[in-house]
Amino acid sequence: MKPSGHTGKEFPLIKEVNAQRILRALLLLKDIPLDRTAQREAILSLYSEKEEKSVFRGMVIPSFRKLGLLQGWEDMISLSANGLLIAEAAGVSPKFGMRAFRSVLLEKDRELLGIVEVQIRHKRSIVDLYRCLSGDIAAPSEIQKKERLKRWIALLSGSGLVQRIVDTVSVVKSTLKVAQQDLDHQPKSKEFFNILFRSYRDLVRTQHQVDVVDIADLRGVVATHYWRKQKFILTERQFDILLRAVPMTTNDYLISLGKPMGPEEKLFQLDGRYYRTLSIRALGRQR
Repeated sequence: MKPSGHTGKEFPLIKEVNAQRILRALLLLKDIPLDRTAQREAILSLYSEKEEKSVFRGMVIPSFRKLGLLQGWEDMISLSANGLLIAEAAGVSPKFGMRAFRSVLLEKDRELLGIVEVQIRHKRSIVDLYRCLSGDIAAPSEIQKKERLKRWIALLSGSGLVQRIVDTVSVVKSTLKVAQQDLDHQPKSKEFFNILFRSYRDLVRTQHQVDVVDIADLRGVVATHYWRKQKFILTERQFDILLRAVPMTTNDYLISLGKPMGPEEKLFQLDGRYYRTLSIRALGRQR
């Protein structure tokens, strides 16, 4: 059985597949946003045996970007909301960090080929898995297709979502169940607006009362709030689902969305249109 709608979509080449090292790297990057020199030195401290060019620019940054863990470019790189979420959880313990990482990976896997939940229902050989998926993996060559699938499986295995024994893979049902529960947005919906509004005000304060905020930044503040207060995992996708369900105008407030000036990353989509910024104006009683 193949999931529909994936044909022709490029399957990413993830060069860094050591899940434990990814957690350590995210922890380091969390505290040094927008400082490329410090970021490079921090990452290099985890890879003493490799050259700078091959590690920072050639492996870590491209891999993290394809996993959706970064935002920004060149000298303006910082963790995305998903990257920040994983780092926040990892700051409590490696166990919590890996739990958050598994949720982000499972969500990414759903976007790609559904390997964890669709393709590996029982124990399956990697050869058979590739035979089934090769037509749906968009890559320049057969060798690269195999390499991309191999690395993705290594990442899933390292995170604990799947178990690999020699040339066969199977799903780790206990960790998959937790990840699926963590990706359920419904338990987070009841308090979403109050947390959104509180996080928005917090972000405005950090901007010296500039009341238009980047939605990409707001995602991170909201996700951090959910994690710190309730140990809930709120990914960027869950945030967007919940924000779409919020009325834009009521007697109490008005939410305004701002369109991007050009092609940008991490945009919010609503009714087929893309937005970059958000502002909330209270109309009636204060919350």
